[in-house]
Amino acid sequence: MTQSHTADVNALVARFTELQERWEGNPDQFSWEALQELASAGAHAYNDEAGPSFHALVLDGVPHTAFHERFVRFSLDAGFDPFRLGTAGATQSTVRALLDHAALAQAAASNPASARMHAMFLEQARQRFGPMVEQARAGNADAMESLQPVFTACAESIPSELLAVVVPELARAHGGGAGGPFPGEEGYLSAAESAIDSARPQG
Repeated sequence: MTQSHTADVNALVARFTELQERWEGNPDQFSWEALQELASAGAHAYNDEAGPSFHALVLDGVPHTAFHERFVRFSLDAGFDPFRLGTAGATQSTVRALLDHAALAQAAASNPASARMHAMFLEQARQRFGPMVEQARAGNADAMESLQPVFTACAESIPSELLAVVVPELARAHGGGAGGPFPGEEGYLSAAESAIDSARPQG
C-alpha cells in the first residue's frame, strides 16, 4: 500500500466520524443511505501493510452502537471480508487479522450491538468456510492448509464446530469444540434472527 492509500483510509474515517456525529445528534432523521454509500466506498480499504484498515480504525476498541452494527451489515453486503489477513512486523512475516476478533467477542458478552455484529461474522464464517471444513474433515490437505492461518488469526469469529476440525487446540483453549460453544457464541443469531432483533427499539 502506498501513502495515497493511507490518505484514502484517513478520508474514509473522517467521513465515518462525521456521519456518526450526525446520527448521534438526530438518529430519527439520519440518512442510512449515506452510511451505506460510505460502507460501499470503503469495503475494500484494507490498507495492507501500510497501517490499520479502515474497519479496524472505526470498529476496534470502541463502544458499539446500532450505527456500527448497521455499518457492518452494509459493509458485508458490499463485499467486505472480515477474515482478511495482513502482515505485521519489520520483516512483514507475522500474519494477523485486520480486525480484533477477540475484542469483538468479548464485547458481545455485554453489548447487544456487538453481539449482533459478532453473529454476522459467525454466520459469514459458517457459510463461507463450512464446505471447505468438510473437505478438510475428509482428508483434503490443501483445504486444511488454506484454512489454518485464517482460523488461527480469527478464531473468536469462527463457529466452534468448524474451528474444532481445523485447529482443535484453539477450540479447546476457548472452551469450544468439545461439546460446548465459545464464550459469547451461545447468543449466536441466524441472519433472519439478527434482522428481527436489530429491528427492535434500541435502548
